[in-house]
Amino acid sequence: MSGTATLKWFSDRGFELDLTADLEDIQLRFAALPVPADGSEELALGVELNKLDILFKCQAVIDGASAQLQDATVAVKNGKLLLNAGLEDVENGLLYPLETEIPVLMPSGVPESGGPRNQSPDEDELDWGDETTFEAFVGELPDAALLTEERELDGSPVPEEDLPAPPKGLTALLEALKNLDDEEDDLEAPPAEEDPPLPADAGAAKQTLADGSKLSDQKMDEVGEAISLIELLIRREDLELEEDHHPADLGRGVAEILSMPISYDAKAASLSEWLLEQPAIADIYVDDETLSELLSQW
Repeated sequence: MSGTATLKWFSDRGFELDLTADLEDIQLRFAALPVPADGSEELALGVELNKLDILFKCQAVIDGASAQLQDATVAVKNGKLLLNAGLEDVENGLLYPLETEIPVLMPSGVPESGGPRNQSPDEDELDWGDETTFEAFVGELPDAALLTEERELDGSPVPEEDLPAPPKGLTALLEALKNLDDEEDDLEAPPAEEDPPLPADAGAAKQTLADGSKLSDQKMDEVGEAISLIELLIRREDLELEEDHHPADLGRGVAEILSMPISYDAKAASLSEWLLEQPAIADIYVDDETLSELLSQW
């Protein structure tokens, strides 16, 4: 096992953690990860990391394939960072417990207690309809490919068979979300009269049109979020629309299905069945299992 952990202390916001670790078949990388402890005493007891932080600012690989931390706690004792986490294999959905110790130095200026606790905002407080929210909250995503490259100590290129598989499930969702604004900026907006029509029952829904133009800078409602899901499926090439149809045509129906109090598997099956009945749909290329995984992270 090899790894490095760098714990930083900021007088205005508290602890941040950078980490790179190679645990034989598991590789980890954390980037500017907030650690919600107000000083050395609380950190020694152990603190639970924010789930959105580990979702966006941690990257993991199992046997060269993408993985995702589901939960994690950290503590610092006797010069060691103690990490206790749950790790999901994206390929098969299996969960694995992970416990490891990595050398770390306590930075200077850390109080025993009473300092700022680096608390990330709750998911409900974030406005994902704001163009700057994702960039401000996420920053730079760790690159999964770097985890494999760092294993090559002799400088030789990584064999193709050892490279991580193409991103799936949650990893693909994150990359699509991260690139969404850049892709919209590259699109040339057509004249106003060519904007895709909104569904009659969408009312004043805050939506992002397929051409990248904004109907509102306010927070998207459930219909807008449903349209974003359709756009993501199209970008992933999991869904194809008929000509002269747009994601907005499906917003209300998809939103109703997403709001159903049923399991993700049942929701995915209902969504697939409903989409296949819509005249706007040319074809669906995603299976219910993959769709269920995407919905569980949406």
